Amino acid sequence: MYLIVAAIGGWAINRAIDHGFIIGPDLEFPAYFSPIYFPMGNVATGFFVVFAMIASVVGLASSLAGINHVRLWHADSMPSAASMAIIAWTHTLLAMGLACKEIEQQIRNARLGFVITDYEGLDRITTPPHANHSYSVELGINAGIDMVFGSTCVAGHDSF
Repeated sequence: MYLIVAAIGGWAINRAIDHGFIIGPDLEFPAYFSPIYFPMGNVATGFFVVFAMIASVVGLASSLAGINHVRLWHADSMPSAASMAIIAWTHTLLAMGLACKEIEQQIRNARLGFVITDYEGLDRITTPPHANHSYSVELGINAGIDMVFGSTCVAGHDSF
């Protein structure tokens, strides 16, 4: 489990470094700049990923200490294995607390996908359907629709 968390956390940190803020000599910091900024998720995502990475590394070290204790099966190796397990457990609890905070936050930094619809779907936003096309377009764009496909039933475009 710790290895999987480390791999996913490493991917997220790599993505944040590649797609984060680029501050040049003539550019200013954005008003909402955070040193731990992730271009995905919300304001708690950066903290969650960093602490999940710490918990995964400590958890991997705890697993190695536990394997060493089982291999030696000696009283001298028990305190180090137990203390590493407790430290890994507390780090994991901290990361899960930050995950709960991320779930609680309603604000997102960025969308993770590209939203596409067609005119038929867009016109069903209003009740009754097709009642107010311009208002449906406005609501759809404000809701985050990125692209709208026209169908063959658009007036004047029966053939292509």
